[in-house]
Amino acid sequence: MNEEKFDLLPEFPAWKAQIPDLLQRYQLGELIPSEYFFELFDNNPKEAGINAVEYQKRQLQMMTDMDRLKKILLVQYKRDLQNVRAQGYRLVPPAEQAEIAEREVHVQIVKVLKNAEERVVNTDLAALNQDEKRRHMDASVRLINLANMAKNERKLVPHYREQDLIE
Repeated sequence: MNEEKFDLLPEFPAWKAQIPDLLQRYQLGELIPSEYFFELFDNNPKEAGINAVEYQKRQLQMMTDMDRLKKILLVQYKRDLQNVRAQGYRLVPPAEQAEIAEREVHVQIVKVLKNAEERVVNTDLAALNQDEKRRHMDASVRLINLANMAKNERKLVPHYREQDLIE
């Protein structure tokens, strides 16, 4: 087969062909407003006159498209997008990518550990036999150790542009 024929085919989804324009239009560190993505994906979940079902459908499609775009930008173009709540996405300068990734990991670890702590603390111990209580206590100690480890490591994580991170 002739590979040149495939070069003439439009990219699917259509917004993929607009990525070079996005990267020319916005500079590193710059905020890309949400409205740009509504236009890019031809999908405005906030459009007037749509019903709740259509709104949810559009929201899910928007999240799917954003996830795909973020992945393409990161892997193919080495550009990272950082959500800036209720405003859009920031095109992260390469010097900040690792620190932001590290900070986001710690935010997620804290959430997971808080959830685990809540489950452990709110266990009906009276319903457990001695062996189950021992296993419960062992798991509790391991979780406390993990939480302490994460807390100590968290102190080392820079607070670089932390105000823009999703929490």
